[in-house]
Amino acid sequence: MAVGLNQGIQIMRNARALWIRKTLILVPILLLAAILVGCKAPSSTKTDENNAMETLSIEQVVSITIGDEGNRVRLFVVNDSIVQTFLPAPAGTFSADAFVIQDVLSGKALEANTGSEPDKASVLLSPLNDANAQKWFFEPSGDGYYFLRNADSGLMLGVADASTGRGANVRQHQSDGSNAQKWQVVYSKEETCLLVSALGYVLSVSERTGANSEAITVDVATNSDAQRLRVTPAKRPSLTGDSWLDEQIENIAMVHNYDLWSCYTYVAYLPYVKGPEYPQGDWTVQFAREMIVDGCGNCYCFAALFCLLARQLGYDAKAISGEVLTQSEGWAAHGWTEIIIDGETYICDLTMFVGLPGLDWFLVTYDDAPMYYRYA
Repeated sequence: MAVGLNQGIQIMRNARALWIRKTLILVPILLLAAILVGCKAPSSTKTDENNAMETLSIEQVVSITIGDEGNRVRLFVVNDSIVQTFLPAPAGTFSADAFVIQDVLSGKALEANTGSEPDKASVLLSPLNDANAQKWFFEPSGDGYYFLRNADSGLMLGVADASTGRGANVRQHQSDGSNAQKWQVVYSKEETCLLVSALGYVLSVSERTGANSEAITVDVATNSDAQRLRVTPAKRPSLTGDSWLDEQIENIAMVHNYDLWSCYTYVAYLPYVKGPEYPQGDWTVQFAREMIVDGCGNCYCFAALFCLLARQLGYDAKAISGEVLTQSEGWAAHGWTEIIIDGETYICDLTMFVGLPGLDWFLVTYDDAPMYYRYA
């Protein structure tokens, strides 16, 4: 018993000594922190329209250098340049739609020269029109950048000869996945943005706006009007002829990041109810609308809704009314979606994905499908 008591006393003594040592170390640290907080740099506070408070240093602000990875972050005198502008990127990504890129100075649009030899042809400024040469697709590269593909030529916006020098021309090229064809969207003031090349410079236009067909170049970041662009969705024909349904389809696609698989699983897990079989005529729009309004439907409704979502994402899709061969009933009425990719026809069967899980029902050919299909 005495041995146990002595051990307990010794443990308490050791703990007390440890507490004293930690206190002697911690107190000076806390005092130093209090001094530093009390001696912070003078600041000014401004309030925006939503009463959100933003505190900025009067003397110096954080500044970065746009270029390769590993650049140091330093403090510099406030100069309102782009390297001292830090804005959060908006939620979501660019949709599968084409976009028009307009110069703030002139209102003109970036247009791909699609003459006799469009590859390596310059990208020009031209008055805004509805031509496909002024429409660009923003395609994610997977590392924070975008490839900009022209809707007319199918070529990519890129820095000529992968030049890292100031004043290099911006042209259209065959896709090669290089940094010369990668662009980062940096948001600026008044709902505009800069296009920053992965090679380090910013897409720039001449501040002389009188002449058409001015060549586009890259230059150091200045955040001037010569570098600010306004990116807006290009006009597109109605997907369904029903403006309300068009909006619903776009909203669903946007929520699911314009990803075909995500849209597929979203529709597949909606509630199933039996309904009329072997629909006649052009039934896709009607059944898709019923699926959205009711929140449920039969296999034709599933096929129709997913078909329109696939079309919204740019796929060649069709809702099919046909039959599948079952063990219990023989040939049975059924609806599914076909998608054609590079000339190959693929099946996307949404109700079977949930009804018979564990099998491949997404983008599978008729030859490889788990069941036999035939048109009605």
